[in-house]
Amino acid sequence: MRNRISLILSLCVLQYTYSQNECTKWYFGNKGALDFSTNPPTVLYNSAMNAGEGCGSISDSQGNLLFYSKGDTVWNRQHQVMANGFGLGGNNDASQAALIQKQPGSNNLFYIFTQEGTPFTNGFRYSIVDMSLAAGNGSVVVKNQLLHLNSSEKVCAVRHCNNTDVWVISHEGGNNVFRSYLLTSTGVSTVAIVSIAGTNVVAANGVMKVSHKGKKIGLAAFSFVESFDFNNSTGIVSNPVTLTNVSGNYYGCEFSPDDSKFYASVTMAPTNNSLIQWNLCAGSTPAILASQYTISAAQGWNSDMRAIQLAPNGKLYISRPFQSVLGVIHNPNLAGASCNFVELGQSIFPSICRAGLPDFVSSNVKEFVTYTRLSCLTLSFSPPSAANQSLTGCSAPSNSFTGMSWNFGDPASGPANTSALVSPTHTFSSYGTYTIQAVINYAACGSDTIRQYISFNSPTVSVSSASIGCNG
Repeated sequence: MRNRISLILSLCVLQYTYSQNECTKWYFGNKGALDFSTNPPTVLYNSAMNAGEGCGSISDSQGNLLFYSKGDTVWNRQHQVMANGFGLGGNNDASQAALIQKQPGSNNLFYIFTQEGTPFTNGFRYSIVDMSLAAGNGSVVVKNQLLHLNSSEKVCAVRHCNNTDVWVISHEGGNNVFRSYLLTSTGVSTVAIVSIAGTNVVAANGVMKVSHKGKKIGLAAFSFVESFDFNNSTGIVSNPVTLTNVSGNYYGCEFSPDDSKFYASVTMAPTNNSLIQWNLCAGSTPAILASQYTISAAQGWNSDMRAIQLAPNGKLYISRPFQSVLGVIHNPNLAGASCNFVELGQSIFPSICRAGLPDFVSSNVKEFVTYTRLSCLTLSFSPPSAANQSLTGCSAPSNSFTGMSWNFGDPASGPANTSALVSPTHTFSSYGTYTIQAVINYAACGSDTIRQYISFNSPTVSVSSASIGCNG
């Protein structure tokens, strides 16, 4: 009788998830939805929303959808209208109709900032969702609280310099007045920090964004594009620079992940539709203006491009109204053609894109830490592009990078558990799940923290056979 031979193989399997995933689920357009917890993103088919322009969505820290809105209606994670989630004061014909942010220090309370479209009649308002209600599906408990009338369809938000509170910034219609409201653990302050800067916003449509480190604001307002300095300690907007006022309908705008580049979309369909890039690291204001580069100049209605939004994968996505494919800028930190724009870059078929993409608090859209696997338990880590400021020498647009600190969540590794290197290597002490924490420090104010889960699993595969054949 032949002996049965058993072969047992130990395999090293590496898995990772992201713990700061508030911006990974996108709901927009006519049933459009993407899940950025995978790379490339996964197309979702469960949306109940048809938003003509502005919209917002929010997930929990593990990337599970909580709710989404187009400014007048809120849908819960079951894709049903949330309890009391109708009749909000927003309008999805506003360029930025719904911006969602969790109240600092709270696990359950979320603010939805909404505004009406032209002619600025319903004002800038907020409603509050309590996610502890309705069996965890949430309920709107405060509705349509007025912050100010005469809002121009533009809103953006970013973390305060203390890295806890949040500045919510709106722009009045028909003038050049910015209003910055501070959201804290006690709620939103109804007393705004008022700044007067730049050109009067007469036509309301168009988007406003704040850079991801809170030092710049960009504004597209139909006939012009402007940039400003923003003080994320005081909430003051200042130093306007007109980037372009060439005839066209300027709509979308966005900063690159490292805040060194600024992008805007202009539509002049059916004749010409363009994406424009400026290099904010070019130096002087004339040098920045001279850096203007037209990435795309496509013809026809089918090439119309509107909202631009940074995703957690570090790419910029561009809405293409009434199409089932988004445009994608794959390397937005790079200048000129090197940014790698692909017009037909991300399918959402069979859903249809409209003018808008979901708005997020800029500092919440965190790039993932990447790594290279050197051996079964040894990884070489690379920081997000925010740390590249030390390489470009560009400090003015985004507050210069000064260094990093890493904690690998592996205390058994002793002193090797931490590192101050920008791109460290770590050998984990054993199989298991670890929380990687990377803190990016900036010169003038604050820091940014990114956390990711990495799991090392060692499954056993058993193979039994009566005999083994060996070559020769």
